[in-house]
Amino acid sequence: MKEEIIRSIPDAFHLGIYVYLLNYPSGISITRKHLQEHFKVGQDKINKTLSWLNKNLLIEYIYEKNSNGRFRGNKIVVKI
Repeated sequence: MKEEIIRSIPDAFHLGIYVYLLNYPSGISITRKHLQEHFKVGQDKINKTLSWLNKNLLIEYIYEKNSNGRFRGNKIVVKI
């Protein structure tokens, strides 16, 4: 199944981000800033890639709230 998904991603950068996220230890939050620094790219490129992965159901966002019920951020979850 993973192999089919990996072969179906047409853009090399999207593929690289997906494989990186897929191989990252579970339970650890990865931020957009971390991805920007690791891949040495700008915010727009990361946002475009994550948006594409989300639209193609390869990742999803889980929105987190603090104890007051206010939005704290989101967590990226890789779907297989």
